[in-house]
Amino acid sequence: MVRFLAVVGLVAGIWLPGVGVAAMVGVLAYFCCAAVGHLRAGFTGQAFWLNCLGMLALTVAMLVLTRVL
Repeated sequence: MVRFLAVVGLVAGIWLPGVGVAAMVGVLAYFCCAAVGHLRAGFTGQAFWLNCLGMLALTVAMLVLTRVL
């Protein structure tokens, strides 16, 4: 459900930039919580490094690029 709402927010951000930034901040919080959950559970396998941290880095990069451009 969270991912669906993030997609809706990001698509709405095409027309309303403030909504897009808010959605990106929400996605960033989601992946930060996912990273903490993986670390607390001791799950630091390949899925953690590629999926969780990769998407977290991509989200941070997109948020920075959105604010810069």
